[in-house]
Amino acid sequence: RREDRATGQPSHNVLISPADSRARSPPARTGLPSLPYCDARWLSPTEGTTLGGRIVVGVDGSPAAALALRWALAQAVLTGAAVEAINAWQVPQVPGGRVSMMGGDFSAISKEILRNAVEAVGASPESVTERTVQGHPAQVLVDASDGAELLVVGNRGHGGFTGLLLGSVSGQVLAHARCPTVVVHA
Repeated sequence: RREDRATGQPSHNVLISPADSRARSPPARTGLPSLPYCDARWLSPTEGTTLGGRIVVGVDGSPAAALALRWALAQAVLTGAAVEAINAWQVPQVPGGRVSMMGGDFSAISKEILRNAVEAVGASPESVTERTVQGHPAQVLVDASDGAELLVVGNRGHGGFTGLLLGSVSGQVLAHARCPTVVVHA
């Protein structure tokens, strides 16, 4: 286990990277699609999760979120945990107030993004609980981490600073999640 730099205490957070020397492919018995461009270090039940429980994964439609969802599904097979995929949405803000809906249904768009992401990774609908929540993505995921065995996010979403190692949401959940957190690096 790695130590938290600020406190010196053992860290429960893991950054998954294709360059990780401990990386290996998921076991063939999972029946899930292989991860050709993101091998990861797989956590055993004694390293991060217990049998059963709930794995929360943040899904925003980005390639990194798709990898995080695939990783969470494979980890759930290994640990017997249930997977809860969450997409958070907000009504855009502009100076002077909120943007009018202009006929757009943000909740419906959020559900479609989540449904498409689950289908894109080849997951069966019964293997994932899909949930959309209105709110800031980092806060929604931190709240959802309460009582979860594991929180999984991609390292970057659709933010504008593509050169950063971590996006703002992954950085916030690493700092504030109430359970062990895995950041899957795309």
